[in-house]
Amino acid sequence: MAISLLEKKTIEEVTEEVIDYRGKTPLKTKEGIKLITAKVIKDGYILDDNHEYISELDFGQRKTASRD
Repeated sequence: MAISLLEKKTIEEVTEEVIDYRGKTPLKTKEGIKLITAKVIKDGYILDDNHEYISELDFGQRKTASRD
C-alpha cells in the first residue's frame, strides 16, 4: 500500500488567521506572512510556489481592522 506524502487539510487547519479584506490590496514584500490568494489556488488546493508575502506590521494592522 502506498503512503501519501500529502495530506488533505482544510484552510482552517493550515492557517493562523483568515482575513477577508477585499478591495484593499496589501503592499507585497519579499518575506513575511505568506498570502494565500486566488493565484495560488488550483482545483481546491494551495500550490506551494509563487507565493506573495505581506509585512508582519501590515498583517497586524489588517488583523486589527478586520475585527472593527
